[in-house]
Amino acid sequence: MVRYNGPISIEEIASGIEATIKNMEGLVAAAHTLVAAGSYGPAFGLSVMSLEEAGKLHALRAMAQRGAIPGMKWRQLWSAFRNHNYKSSAGFMDCYSDETRANSDQIMELALQHEATAGLVESARQWSFYVDFDSETRDWNTPVEFDQRQTVEVLAQAEVALQRAQNHLAAGLFSVEALELLRIVYEPFFRELLVKDGPVSLSELASGAVPYYQEWWARLSAAGIPDPLSGVRPLL
Repeated sequence: MVRYNGPISIEEIASGIEATIKNMEGLVAAAHTLVAAGSYGPAFGLSVMSLEEAGKLHALRAMAQRGAIPGMKWRQLWSAFRNHNYKSSAGFMDCYSDETRANSDQIMELALQHEATAGLVESARQWSFYVDFDSETRDWNTPVEFDQRQTVEVLAQAEVALQRAQNHLAAGLFSVEALELLRIVYEPFFRELLVKDGPVSLSELASGAVPYYQEWWARLSAAGIPDPLSGVRPLL
């Protein structure tokens, strides 16, 4: 299959989000089966893969936010969608409480910490499936060496991220209408960033996006999204 790097529509983004969440469900279910069988290495790997799929949801939302901006390089958006370090870091962000995620400074600090260790997580994921030789210990690493506690912890995080994604899907936050509102509201913000001189820090990005996030939720509420009975509320 040739990897696609061009633009996709809001409808295709919504469809991709649903497919990604369905895949997360399958990965988490398979990880539970492996834990029950005492196969902790592969269960760890599948749990990390589910968290990476959660990270893909952030990349797909970014496509909705920025894809219609003239001059936007879709190849960069697809690069994030397929980058293990980005997906891992973004996916782990969904494991924190709403209170933590509402604090832009705190969540950005945590994001940087996860970004710094994403390479180690990816190495552990590969180790969880394959036998390989460790040059430091001069011994073979095998998936059977994963302990139960480590695997169960990561699986629990994958379940939290999955539950959040399922709740948002059921509440309509990933619907075509909600994603279209996301594009309309955020487009001026990201259009301005494209022409800004110099780099933009993560903290600047997070704090600058706050009023746009609040406007998006105001427009969602006006459109009857999410269902008040869903229990899904804005972070800010």
